[in-house]
Amino acid sequence: MKANDIATLCRVAYAQYPEKVTKDLLALWQSALSDMPYELAQRAVAMVVCESPYPPKISDIRAAAVKLTGAVPSMTADEGWRLVVQAARNAAYHAQDEFDRLPVEVQAALGSASALRDLALVPESELGNERARWRMGWEARQERAQYMAALPVGIRAELEGVAERLALSEPRVEVIGG
Repeated sequence: MKANDIATLCRVAYAQYPEKVTKDLLALWQSALSDMPYELAQRAVAMVVCESPYPPKISDIRAAAVKLTGAVPSMTADEGWRLVVQAARNAAYHAQDEFDRLPVEVQAALGSASALRDLALVPESELGNERARWRMGWEARQERAQYMAALPVGIRAELEGVAERLALSEPRVEVIGG
């Protein structure tokens, strides 16, 4: 990644961008964007230039790069919900088979085949409530996925490592008075 070249692009696109960029700022940009190929950073800056009247921040460039690469699945909550409802129609007896046919991101949002089976048993009149819960959960997962995808590789790996260690650690149970 060539931070000085990115700063030059910003200078050309934005009249208010400083003519001279400090070495510290360039070092910060270089460090924060070092895991990104220059061509991707360049396209991400161009995307931000088209979308915003303000010069890009590092987070803007990283978020644009996530969009450009398709690093986060772009299925909408409604598309995922339609797949779940279709799978639930046959899930009372074949929940695992139906669950296995769903896309990975829908499986992750749903959780398990038993959740699909439970959904199959929900009365039609209550599906609106289930759909609302699905949408909230889906959007939260998508937001987190976009956030994680926009992080530098090293920071993302550290966070995933912490999450993995927390998930693997056994809960401590204290017996009181026993």
